[in-house]
Amino acid sequence: MKINMPQKLYDLRLELAKPFLFGEGHDQWSFSGESFKFLEEIKNHIASQTGITIAGPLEGIHRELPMDFQTLNTDGLNALTKPISQISRELVKVYCSMVARMAKDHLKSDVVFESDPFLRFHFPIAAPSTYRGFDGRLLAYHSDTLFGDYFEQINCWMAFSNCDASNTMQIAPMTESLKILTNFSESLDFDWDRYASGRRYFFEKLRDDNDFSQLVTSACYPLMATYGTVHLFDPRFVHGTSENKENTTRISLDFRVIKVSDYERITAKADQIDINIPGFNNKAYTKGDYFHENSAYNFI
Repeated sequence: MKINMPQKLYDLRLELAKPFLFGEGHDQWSFSGESFKFLEEIKNHIASQTGITIAGPLEGIHRELPMDFQTLNTDGLNALTKPISQISRELVKVYCSMVARMAKDHLKSDVVFESDPFLRFHFPIAAPSTYRGFDGRLLAYHSDTLFGDYFEQINCWMAFSNCDASNTMQIAPMTESLKILTNFSESLDFDWDRYASGRRYFFEKLRDDNDFSQLVTSACYPLMATYGTVHLFDPRFVHGTSENKENTTRISLDFRVIKVSDYERITAKADQIDINIPGFNNKAYTKGDYFHENSAYNFI
């Protein structure tokens, strides 16, 4: 298989017209917080990196951490935000176990899943200058399909602290998301190549087109979230991070899964017609690369 950007893996018009993956494009799966040792591993990570033991709620950790751990580097990441493989083997095990349980109990289907997602810390400090409009507003909205992600993919997001208002993910309803993506796609003449690498184009349209910017920003609202729930989204959902103006820290994990049957159909099609498999950060959306080499049911 080739590992460059896709050519005609999808017909963009058809994909934007398909029914939602879930009833409203958004689903959720809840579990007992004690079922998985996420919080324990996150606190161990904080202690190992900072030397500080966190006893209280995680949303208040910014009050205890020196600013050196909260400020952003040139990649827009702080010192605590890392792929889970760089945090601990135990956290990777907990993550794989959780995905397997969700696949079996909720999705009722084996899934291929992202192998090494980022654990993210969103402190109440100024966001990076990337993706800002000329007036300084943060315009970080996007759909993961703009990175070439599979349209059959399920986007998953979970919080480890109480999240609301400006410190949580901002999402547009599914109906509005499709209007936004269709509007954007029209500006590209529904060209799949440009769309699948369209993250930057999308931002530039947000920055330069006032009507489009209003369409997106007026549609988005904050997703209320607490630990113990995984939110599942149609990948066409338009979403983004806002400037965290709350006195709380958001800690979250976002990851992607795709049913094994869908994955096998897509990759077989790519092989059959000899088209490129999309990828991100030099990793192809294939098992053993961006996705774990084993499907979720192997971790039950």
